[in-house]
Amino acid sequence: MEEATVTIDKIIFNTERMTALCPTDSALPLTRESSISARSRDEIHALLVAAFGDGPDFICIPTPKPFVFYADHDNWITFYAQTKSHLNHIIEPLSTQGFKLVENWQREV
Repeated sequence: MEEATVTIDKIIFNTERMTALCPTDSALPLTRESSISARSRDEIHALLVAAFGDGPDFICIPTPKPFVFYADHDNWITFYAQTKSHLNHIIEPLSTQGFKLVENWQREV
């Protein structure tokens, strides 16, 4: 990933880690539809660690965009991609790390 944007869908717990990544002059708290962008590998790592640590429901849109993913506070991640080969680039490494693939699962809105 060269860049990534995390957009909050729902805040469940405190967003302490994510708020710490915001500019100090930000007067508003993070809420639904708040976005934080990262533009370097270190910033992306810090953003994703903060997002997974704080536990909001969120969507992550990377650049380039072979996929996007939605993560929720119940530790489920749903990957979306235009092609199966783009998904395979994600599925194979995650499977070798012990993550479980749930096929044909549909996220309820």
